[in-house]
Amino acid sequence: MKKILPFLIIGEILILCFSGCKSGKVKITNPIVDGYYADPSIICDKGVYYIYATKDPWGGNDLAVLETSDFIHFTSHKINWPSKRACKSPNSNENKVWAPSVVKG
Repeated sequence: MKKILPFLIIGEILILCFSGCKSGKVKITNPIVDGYYADPSIICDKGVYYIYATKDPWGGNDLAVLETSDFIHFTSHKINWPSKRACKSPNSNENKVWAPSVVKG
């Protein structure tokens, strides 16, 4: 249930966004994309949504970035930000990167 809850919440948010952004019916599934993702942070730019998320379970060596304009078709991107190597600190041990947060500047 813990893994499903973020997608239920984000699904409701997306439905609210879509109802205000576009007309017509859109069927959004849960989860919205295959895989294990958590802690999503979403921005919209010119009708394109970018979802930044933790790769689960418990983080990865990089973050997930998904792009969509219809919440049906998704493109996955690899970006050079941040990575385990870039986020390493003396006390990070074996922990991975997780819980991204982005803002549109």
